[in-house]
Amino acid sequence: MTVVDAQGEYLERFSTVHGALEQLTCVAAASLMVSEARIEVETEIGRLPIASFGDIVATPAFVLEVPIRALSGETIAYFSVRDTHPKPSSPFDVEVLSKLADSAQRKLMLAWSESGPQSML
Repeated sequence: MTVVDAQGEYLERFSTVHGALEQLTCVAAASLMVSEARIEVETEIGRLPIASFGDIVATPAFVLEVPIRALSGETIAYFSVRDTHPKPSSPFDVEVLSKLADSAQRKLMLAWSESGPQSML
């Protein structure tokens, strides 16, 4: 399989889960009452946003972020929420975001091959 074939196969698999990731960001923004929620994949050149919902917050006053880990334990992405107004984070906020990150992890694992995300991005 060539690199182009592998990337095409990955993009096809990713497109099947992208809508679900967008829905998870929508649920996060609504549940935690923040301006923006996003999922960013960790790549060799930095973070790449792959799903988001809400208004982009350029200078957030509040950020809550949890890692999304591969089955190997490696951090492959981050699920974060941001808002323009400061607010204290509660254990409930962390629990909600962690559960949504777990769902995102399962969706991402459906899209990635056994060789992992770094080989495809």
